[in-house]
Amino acid sequence: MGFFKSLFGEKPKIETQSVIDKLKQDVATPLASYLKDQIGQGIPLYTENIVAPYSSEAKSSITKYLSQDPNSYYDTNVVNPSIEYFKNNQLPLIREDFAGGLSSSGRFNKEGSALGELTYNLAKGKTDYVASTTKNQSDLATALQAGESLPLLAQYQNWLSSQSQNNPALQMALSFLNDSTSSGTNILSALNPGTNGLMQELIKAGAAVGSASVAGS
Repeated sequence: MGFFKSLFGEKPKIETQSVIDKLKQDVATPLASYLKDQIGQGIPLYTENIVAPYSSEAKSSITKYLSQDPNSYYDTNVVNPSIEYFKNNQLPLIREDFAGGLSSSGRFNKEGSALGELTYNLAKGKTDYVASTTKNQSDLATALQAGESLPLLAQYQNWLSSQSQNNPALQMALSFLNDSTSSGTNILSALNPGTNGLMQELIKAGAAVGSASVAGS
């Protein structure tokens, strides 16, 4: 083999050499084994409560408020008590002020004015209360629906993250494969230009002599 190299030389070629980082290799070998076992595997599902549930007391209060008829509630708790208070307390005071008077028109006017003011205030208060309560009930119902959807959304996200394609080890494996030095072995390459053998040197020498002879003639 050495004779042929001396006679014909060597062609140019790419030569490589492995440079091993022992510390990296000690980490890369078990890491590669771990990533290999993880590919195609999902993350186990989380089986505990992901979203805190409503307490029974809170849910009962919310349900009670949502089922409230604001018109009936206002009549029962504001209108009726206000009318009773007016009849039992304010009217007697007005009549006392006019007791013994010869004309009852003043008393009737005062009673009518007080009753009209009461009626106006109750009607305005009821309109405002019904409007605000209806809006609050609507907002609360929307929030309650969103809150009850949270466990379902959390379950879906839990299931989605458990799928093999979402395993973080997959990205780690891809990064590991893309990093040429992560295995602890670095491949160095260089061009070997080759060498001329004895035959090439003789041919070149003959060519040079021939050129010189032609030039001399």
